[in-house]
Amino acid sequence: MYIVSVSSPARIFSSAPDPTTGPYEYRRGWLLSTEPQPDIVANWPSFRLGRNLHFAFHPATRVTSYDDSTTHVLLVGLPVDIDSESSDARSIARTISDHCQKKEGGIERAIRYVAYLGGRFCCIILVHSTQEVICLTDCAATVPIYWSDSTADAVAVSTHASLCARIANTGVDEGARSLLRHAAKIGTRGTLFPPGLMTGYSGIKQVIPNHALHLSGNSSRISRYYPFEDTTLETDGERSYRLFESALTAHTSLLSQMGRVGFSLTGGRDSRATLSAATKSISNDPIAWTYYNSRNPKSGHVSDLAAARDIAARAEIEFTTVDMSAPADREFARAVTRTMGATAQMIKVPIAYNAQLPGDIIEMQSMAAEIATGFYRRRSGSPTVERLARLYTRGQLETHPTVIREIGAFITEAQFDEAKFGPVDYHDLFYWEHRLGRWGSRRIQEVDLAHEVVLPFNSRSVVEALLGRPIEERCKKQDLVRYVNETTPHLSW
Repeated sequence: MYIVSVSSPARIFSSAPDPTTGPYEYRRGWLLSTEPQPDIVANWPSFRLGRNLHFAFHPATRVTSYDDSTTHVLLVGLPVDIDSESSDARSIARTISDHCQKKEGGIERAIRYVAYLGGRFCCIILVHSTQEVICLTDCAATVPIYWSDSTADAVAVSTHASLCARIANTGVDEGARSLLRHAAKIGTRGTLFPPGLMTGYSGIKQVIPNHALHLSGNSSRISRYYPFEDTTLETDGERSYRLFESALTAHTSLLSQMGRVGFSLTGGRDSRATLSAATKSISNDPIAWTYYNSRNPKSGHVSDLAAARDIAARAEIEFTTVDMSAPADREFARAVTRTMGATAQMIKVPIAYNAQLPGDIIEMQSMAAEIATGFYRRRSGSPTVERLARLYTRGQLETHPTVIREIGAFITEAQFDEAKFGPVDYHDLFYWEHRLGRWGSRRIQEVDLAHEVVLPFNSRSVVEALLGRPIEERCKKQDLVRYVNETTPHLSW
């Protein structure tokens, strides 16, 4: 269903679609481009943005448009304003437009406002007078924005790299493919994804967290906006905990209003804190699950399954096991493969979810907590190419020429300059921007093809509340444990 309302002098459009509607391919996706467009989006709802651009979106995508004489603001997804306790996307879009119209630093004010929004979304702002387009991600870029870095022939911006590649008439980046194959061959441990700003497609880049994409005519550029010059972090333990408690509770309460909630549970502290934060506000018959491979059970997955089942029982929530080895819907599996293309991370998960979970749930995912809880525990030195390459991967791969080249390009293009980071440690920013904002966004996007996802920790207010604490305390996740113990004692350890 699509709802259109007109409020002079602004035009307001808001979609309220069935989250399970439309084809499997590119579900919850969108495309901003000059024409012509590929056949895949021919039947999507669409409208013009400015003089030369065309915005098309999948029928299951939530879109809010606010267009007045100064700016045209698009919000895609589920934004929430924690400070105003609002999940009204139309009101949020109007506020963004109001900020843009300030005489001094209007766009900068709008960017700052968007930066502190919660939920899961991306934002596109068109300035009518200049026709400049500004594209912004949410806190952790969990709704990815890809674009072609060569806009001379056609503008191509999308949630999906493969869709951008179709518009830009480009193919798979053989350098990235070769590097990942080499990494697997030499037994590189951990999650594998291309380094720097490589996406898997030639000429296609990704807007990473804390950055904005600016499009003007035939030119494109990326700008860093965070940390802000006046960013401060709370260092007092009690005050920082209270800020964290308030922000996480408020954020999760707003997210819980979006629909029937589901929880991907493990035995970890992040997962339990997510459930704890939602306990007081969830309704509509929530469900929890853990995925598990019955044909190849691993000890860690077995213990996670047992712990998750116990937590769900104590929370009095229905629990199910998602079997990764169960039969899949072949049509859906093919659609996932075509959609994710060279950006695929773990496509077995959405395939299993689609077959075994309701498609109309909104999953509360605990990713993004590690921005603040210290993913990189050993900290030293400055963010040189060699240091960041070592943080990206260890072993033989860290000195590979492609890794060194791409990390160097990342430092330049992402303006990864320690002098600009203020109180934020570069290790936390590197995890935030280079790891979570890259492979993490892809993992979440894969699940989008099965059902919608939101993240209670995907909020700058939540993250900042913890970042000022000593790394030793953050690594122990003491505030997450305290939160569970104080707010939901029946879920405590």
